[in-house]
Amino acid sequence: MLKLFTHILILSATAFVTINASAQSSGLYAKRHFIIHDTLQITKLNQQNNYNVITIDPNPSSGNIRVKNMNPGAKEVHFYVFDMDGVMIENLRLAAWQVKKVTGLRKGVYLYDVFEKDESIERGKIIVQ
Repeated sequence: MLKLFTHILILSATAFVTINASAQSSGLYAKRHFIIHDTLQITKLNQQNNYNVITIDPNPSSGNIRVKNMNPGAKEVHFYVFDMDGVMIENLRLAAWQVKKVTGLRKGVYLYDVFEKDESIERGKIIVQ
């Protein structure tokens, strides 16, 4: 199921700013106080989907997993696996509905990140027992 958000979020803030300026050689000194009130309108929010783009089977695993791109709309995604030190262990490119195997993962916890174009669209963890 896909949720679409149509609300516009408007943030408003007021700040009190003091600016001090001086010219030492002439002995001039000026102090100004300003009240700034501004409104920020957010025009784009990242859409949160209620489905997983990637399925990982099995998870927890014994070291070998299958990764499937379940992204609707036949889009390609990039699937990255990192160890807990942040070192990239695996880098896969998956077309829509494509399945690839990742083998040889050692016992531990791994983090994965899924990108579509330059945007992270899903994150999670893989447990190897």
